[in-house]
Amino acid sequence: MQVPSSSLKLKVQTTDDVKLLSAYLQDALVSTQAMRHDADEHGFSLFVNRFQWEVPPLEHEGGVVHGRTHTGVHFSHVSRVRHRHLPQGKEGHFLNLLTCHADAPGEIHLVFSGGCEICLHVDHILCHLMDMGEPWYTPHAPRH
Repeated sequence: MQVPSSSLKLKVQTTDDVKLLSAYLQDALVSTQAMRHDADEHGFSLFVNRFQWEVPPLEHEGGVVHGRTHTGVHFSHVSRVRHRHLPQGKEGHFLNLLTCHADAPGEIHLVFSGGCEICLHVDHILCHLMDMGEPWYTPHAPRH
């Protein structure tokens, strides 16, 4: 199978940039253990399994496959983190990221399926996203 190379890097600084970030992160899978708030460094990081919406599906062995990749996301200038319905104490629990937005000044919301939400209180918006490693392919695609 000929695999196209696609490695995404984003620097997010405005509310419009957060909308773009949301599009790239839609349907990303994240383990509850792959999220960290570093209060001393004023940062919040997550490591996700990102669906590559920007890469067209490929024909493979009579079927269609879709790309996924490991992606690191880091938010800077985070003064506080709140969450709602975040599963606690469930090792290996995965969440599906539906969207993120910065509709309220000083807040970035990460909204997951099942009613889970994380609110990052930020002094100003600064986020970096970077794909890490080679993508892999799956016949499974998110359904909306």
